[in-house]
Amino acid sequence: MKTLTEKDWENYNKAEARAYKLDLNCNSFPIEAFCELDKLDNTLVGTMKYFGVTYYHGCDSDYKWFFRAIRVTERRKIHQETLKGGFAKNEKTMIKFWERQGPKQNAIIRKVMGKKRLETFCQAHRVDIDRHFSVA
Repeated sequence: MKTLTEKDWENYNKAEARAYKLDLNCNSFPIEAFCELDKLDNTLVGTMKYFGVTYYHGCDSDYKWFFRAIRVTERRKIHQETLKGGFAKNEKTMIKFWERQGPKQNAIIRKVMGKKRLETFCQAHRVDIDRHFSVA
């Protein structure tokens, strides 16, 4: 297995770096290790280095329960799409963007989650998909 260098991190969106995959199963971490990982990931909110472990929404966010319930990989992909779409440029703007519910936010969620996964999620959590994730 190849070790990532700083240059790899800076260029990880390029084709040659897409071969690096990391699947985190946080349920298998000791709580102390998870807390340290969460602290580190919190410093990466608003950057493309974000892992997907920590939450980047405000306490009063309309999406608070949604972000807590989804997978780490889904949270990371939503974060990346937010940055790529130009809706956030740093931690502060990322948090501000996800404080309120709206069609831009819902469009990102629908794109990342996909129809089938979002429907399954909504059924499992008794959420009305059209009411809570409308893009109109």
